[in-house]
Amino acid sequence: RARARRQCSFSSSPQEAILLRHQLPLHQKRLLAFIHFISSLRLRNMGDRGGGHRPGHLAQSNKAHKTKHRTKGQLDASARGKLERLRPTNAKRLQMTKDSRRLQARQLRHNKRESTKDRKREVGSTGAPPHLVAFVGLGPSAHDGGVVEAAQAYARAAAGEGADVSPLAACQPVTVYHAKHRQRSTAYVPPQTLECRLETCKAADSLVLVVNAGFPVDQDSEMFLTCLGTQGIPTVSVVVRTPEHTDAKQRAAAKKHVFDTLEPWLASETKFFFLDTPKDADLFFWGVINRKRRRVRWRDSRSHMLAERLDFEVDPTDASKGTLLVTGYVRGRVFDANRLVHVRGLGAFAVERVDSAQDPCNPRQRSRRDAEMAGEVETLARPVPALQESLQSEVPIDPLAAEQTWPTEEELAEAEEAGRRKQVEEFAMPKKKLVKVPKGWSAYQASWIPDEDLEEADGDISMESSSEDEDGMDDDEDVQMGGSDDEMTDVQGSKSVHFGKLEIMGSDDEYETIALDKDQDEEYDQTMDMDEEEDFRAKFLAAKEDRQFPDEVDTPMDKPARIRFWKYRGLASIRHSDWDPKEELPVDYGRIFQFQNFMHTRRRVLNAMHDDDMETENIVASGAYVTVRVANVPAHGVDPRKPLVLFSLLKHENKMSVLNFKLKMHPNCTTPIKSKERLLFVTGVRTFVAGAVFSEHTLGKKHKFERFFQPGSVAVASVFAPVHFPPGPVLVFRQDPLTHSVQLVATGSLLSVNPDRIILKRIRLSGHPMKINKRSACVRYMFFNPDDIHWFKPVELCTKMGRRGHIKESLGTHGHMKCVFDGPLNAQDTIMMNLYKRVYPKWTYAEATLP
Repeated sequence: RARARRQCSFSSSPQEAILLRHQLPLHQKRLLAFIHFISSLRLRNMGDRGGGHRPGHLAQSNKAHKTKHRTKGQLDASARGKLERLRPTNAKRLQMTKDSRRLQARQLRHNKRESTKDRKREVGSTGAPPHLVAFVGLGPSAHDGGVVEAAQAYARAAAGEGADVSPLAACQPVTVYHAKHRQRSTAYVPPQTLECRLETCKAADSLVLVVNAGFPVDQDSEMFLTCLGTQGIPTVSVVVRTPEHTDAKQRAAAKKHVFDTLEPWLASETKFFFLDTPKDADLFFWGVINRKRRRVRWRDSRSHMLAERLDFEVDPTDASKGTLLVTGYVRGRVFDANRLVHVRGLGAFAVERVDSAQDPCNPRQRSRRDAEMAGEVETLARPVPALQESLQSEVPIDPLAAEQTWPTEEELAEAEEAGRRKQVEEFAMPKKKLVKVPKGWSAYQASWIPDEDLEEADGDISMESSSEDEDGMDDDEDVQMGGSDDEMTDVQGSKSVHFGKLEIMGSDDEYETIALDKDQDEEYDQTMDMDEEEDFRAKFLAAKEDRQFPDEVDTPMDKPARIRFWKYRGLASIRHSDWDPKEELPVDYGRIFQFQNFMHTRRRVLNAMHDDDMETENIVASGAYVTVRVANVPAHGVDPRKPLVLFSLLKHENKMSVLNFKLKMHPNCTTPIKSKERLLFVTGVRTFVAGAVFSEHTLGKKHKFERFFQPGSVAVASVFAPVHFPPGPVLVFRQDPLTHSVQLVATGSLLSVNPDRIILKRIRLSGHPMKINKRSACVRYMFFNPDDIHWFKPVELCTKMGRRGHIKESLGTHGHMKCVFDGPLNAQDTIMMNLYKRVYPKWTYAEATLP
């Protein structure tokens, strides 16, 4: 090896070195090549450690040149290992050219325009139901006859010149036909109450608001417009009533004022009309008929009809129920006799059959014979027993599984209602005062007598007078209040009576006893329910405490915490920890139905309705004037003085389940609502009373329970109620138990139908650090015995300032414990322990109506 190096190193030139290499033996040549390789590696390492330049992280890196022309080698290198995507053999055949795509878009646009025109032509035509226009007054115009005048003017314009129009009245629709425009229109004036207005707007195609120029928005109008915006606003037009001899400038100012007043509730495309001249009435009719119709999605997916006539046939075997006959035009979807129908305030019922009725406004009827033929009753549809929807809304449960002698919910409700009525009657009884005054004095003069000179009488005046007659004497002590010192009798029988500082002389014949009403303060106190005041005060203080110290609970000192909170458990994370939704369910969950995939069921039910449109058996087309016979309806349930909208329920919409509503507190409601408080829910189809359980509106599978629905917040209310397929608006009212008046407290929509929604009630046990040593601290006041500390030792601790820790050991026998945290602890911090349990809604569902 040394000789080879020597020979290579002592060579005079590279050529000589190469010649010497060729002269060496083969093993020396291999050895020399290996030495040269090792030397090159050593030189490379030395360059890396020393003088070679290494660019740092701040070195400039220039962008590569962007070129679309790569060489074949670059293309092969970038595509190395990749396979070309296999296309179907008919891909080129399915590909459309640019001209084909343009033609297809033109055809789709043309078809959409034609379908829109067809829907517009169908409004009020012969084959479609008449255009239903509801007239509602806002402010003073709701009670001064302005609504009826506007509806009468619209009916005259819709009937055309020379046509006779019958006078309008509440709950009596008038349908007319305009021969020139070939339009049928129905004018309807509901009673001007909140319930009747909202019920009519559920079926109305157009809504006409009648207002006076310069009117202010009162509380009733604001509530109605807010409820209407949540329920679904149809096409709205506004009629502005102005005084006589109003010029164009004043009309424009009145229109602007009304527009600015109603702008927060109505859309920008709302049209305004005047009815000062017959020409204005024609423009009003034409503007209402030819406007673009707003869709109300939840209503358009169901068949419904506004009752134009109601009849009731009593069942011969049972006088408490019978058959309800509802006559009107079928609107929306086709009417299926196999589906159940919902009657407001009563619930779901089965259809006995659907009969034809004589159309009051049929333009095709031209002779008396046609009228006689139209008057013949014909059965259009009957339900098929095998396909008819069942009335069973609950899953049957064994009644002996939870046998008890506790009063039922109906008995408790009846007792509560009887006690409430007794209180109202007691408050309504007039309380009188008896006072003896000189003859000729008025009640106003007697009211100035001081209270110490009067005698209160809780009984009746006649009973007081009869008791005086039975005693056989007119004793002055029964009527005077001043005592013996205020009364002096002389020898002649005359006496002086002191009323305060006023002294009046006279005999007994000159006095009389009159009854006075008690003063306003006493009347106010007697009409006030002190129990309700105390309950409201306690609830208000509890809501205030929950807002300041959310979910904090004091640990009882007389009872072990492991017994008091045995239903609660600790969770490492409310979002990521597991909780079985089927674990320890209450008995009421065995009475409800649950869908495996609710949204899939909804799509399947709605698609089946499109399939039913093509069939004719047991189906009544939209626009037909029919009489629906509803079986087994209670005799006292329907009020003919109020409007009734009969809705055909979709499949499964009679089954009970858990409905979750997303609610937002109304700005006018400033009182918090406690969970499980009975509220009045008004959905698109139903109106019912239920006790809701509130929870946070968050993502995930577990949601925190809210003890109070605070003002200005958003929450999810869970109740037991029949299934409703979204979209579904909801209005929530709170009802006063004494006056039965309602207050709008929240608005929202249906979020889901899911009994597996997990609502967790959280409690927070608080403790205070007594001694702090960096990350460890001695905590007290969270527990009061060592057994509770060992029981809750696995539960994680947290602080209000964000520290996390755990219990290490118990100290002593008085509930002190040593805790370790993930960082230094602040002396002003509070240690918390979060415990959770699942809560469920209560079964308090009951059909109801708005008062």
